[in-house]
This record gives sequence, structure tokens and C-alpha cells, in this order.
Amino acid sequence: MFNRMRGIILLGILGIAANAAAEDARKGYSKVTRYATVLGRAQACDEEIAEAMGCVEAWMDKTFVGEERVVQGMLFANRLKYGNDQQKRGSSQISCYQALREFKQTECDQSGPRQRLLPSRRSAP
Repeated sequence: MFNRMRGIILLGILGIAANAAAEDARKGYSKVTRYATVLGRAQACDEEIAEAMGCVEAWMDKTFVGEERVVQGMLFANRLKYGNDQQKRGSSQISCYQALREFKQTECDQSGPRQRLLPSRRSAP
């Protein structure tokens, strides 16, 4: 009886760990696709993105390993091209002004790309 309970508890712990790993993978996937689109749009609007590309590459090298790193790299390249092409064709949902603002609101460090809030352009009353 005790061994059976221990087995059930162990399976529960493994299930929780697997769910946490899957959630981390989804968050990583979301960061990769979102940031690639932001960079692609900014590049299409003549923004220099080399520094941002280096940062995201270093983060991806640290975050993903093996086959997953290759897949995430390909995904990033495809989404970068998609965002760039979309902006150049004029089929993006946002203007270059908005694309560049979004790029400037996004920063990358060792924890990966994330959006930061810029101060409002409104003046204080």
C-alpha cells in the first residue's frame, strides 16, 4: 500500500514537472516568434537590428539545446522574414512609426526579449 501511494505521488510530481517544462517551452516559443516579428518589421523600416539579433541569439543558445535550438533558430528566421516582408508589402497591421516604437519598447538581456514600458509622451498637467 505504501509503495503504491509513493508511486502515485511520484507520478503526480513528474506530471507537474512535465507541465512546467511544457509551459516554459510555450513561453520560449512565444518570445521567439513575437520578437522575430518585431525585429523583422523594424528592419523593414530601416532600423539597425544587429545588436538585438546578437542578444536574442545568445539567449536562444542558453535557453534551447540540441534539436530544439535548431528548430527555434529556424522558427526565428522564418518569423523575422515574415515580419520584414509583411512590413515592406504594406500588409502589416502597424505603420513604420508603430513598428519602430514597438522595437524600442522591447529589450533583450540574459533572460531573453521582453517588452518594457516607455514613458508616456503626454506632458504632466
